[in-house]
Amino acid sequence: MKGILESPPDKEFSGSWTVNDVRDVAAAHILAAEKPHAKGRYIVSQPESISARFITDTLKHAFPAAKAALPDGADAEMAHINSSRVVEDLGLKLTPVADTIRDMAESLMKLGIAKPAWYTAAV
Repeated sequence: MKGILESPPDKEFSGSWTVNDVRDVAAAHILAAEKPHAKGRYIVSQPESISARFITDTLKHAFPAAKAALPDGADAEMAHINSSRVVEDLGLKLTPVADTIRDMAESLMKLGIAKPAWYTAAV
């Protein structure tokens, strides 16, 4: 994420990633401890991977100053992950992946870990 946030507009990004939100992982641990029927392993992940295009589109929507500064990511073939058990058995409501991307980027920038020129100019 740091590399995407700080990249020049002419850089090309491609690939796909599976995503989980650490807040969902923490919530799943709590739910598993509270539910007597919980046992075994649970996959805490979004049901589909995300592409570089999804990431850059999400960032441009969340941070208007990034629209002209960030490159466009490429589309990619999506992988499917069966995380239905954690949702059905534990009742976990997964954080929307766009929220995870936005919140991660915002945290990286506010903490000074990622320092994109477009962000520092907007602050």
